[in-house]
Amino acid sequence: MKNLVPLMLVVFCLTATGDPAKLGTLNRESDVVVEGLFPVFQIWVPNGVTEVQIRASVNNFQNSFRLVKTGAAAFDLTYRCLGTRNGKNYYKVDDPSYYSCYWDQNGWFFSANELRVASNAEFPWLCPFPAGYTATELDTDDKFVYRWCSTGQDADAGWGTGVADGSAELFFANQNGIATNKSHQRLQRWLGNTADGPLGTAMTAQLQPAGTPGHFIIFQPSRATHLLTGVHGDWMRQSNKYLQWVCQFETAAGWELHPDGTQVWNAIRPIEWRGERLTLLQPK
Repeated sequence: MKNLVPLMLVVFCLTATGDPAKLGTLNRESDVVVEGLFPVFQIWVPNGVTEVQIRASVNNFQNSFRLVKTGAAAFDLTYRCLGTRNGKNYYKVDDPSYYSCYWDQNGWFFSANELRVASNAEFPWLCPFPAGYTATELDTDDKFVYRWCSTGQDADAGWGTGVADGSAELFFANQNGIATNKSHQRLQRWLGNTADGPLGTAMTAQLQPAGTPGHFIIFQPSRATHLLTGVHGDWMRQSNKYLQWVCQFETAAGWELHPDGTQVWNAIRPIEWRGERLTLLQPK
């Protein structure tokens, strides 16, 4: 019996020091990440909503800025925000230059020509640059890398830039109220700007006149090639620490607003990442 105690201690130590992810438990804090998965969102839609818009950002919802140098070694560079560093925004120039701009505790540092502007300004374009340099904020709305609108991609041409996802899938509670229609037994499937069913192509036509009475919807973006290329590359990844998602809701009275009259941007996050998108079928 005396030999059993050391044996039990050895087994316990091996179990405690092992990586839980590698032992079969994959969680959000794990360094083991499976790429190429589909994010799945479960979103609570407030009462009366007739339109849902979903966006994604990989640059902290911040605008770009332009830095121009005249004279010797002149250049014209556009910097995009890619997150934060040392508590302030971090910027990089589009490929292939890889020039960066960040606050290094002593000022804003520009790697393009080893320039450091000794300023604690919140944004680089607010710094007092030396003669020959001009910095300008670009309010181009390129803060978005992705967009989807429940009433169709062409219904609201002015709501921002970013790649339009025509292959996203959304499921929501069917509300036609027709007891003889078997589709009332399932979630209604929405494919981009077309509907799976006879209820019309506009989301408003598939909801009751006052809008949805506060149901969860399941939203699944696509992983089409055109969504994963360009300036930001393969951005739709579980390990992308800069990836942020938001949604907006609109009713017959207009957009959901804060008390000060500005539009509400609701932060959302995936409830899971799937190898394949969830598919809901019509019951027999």
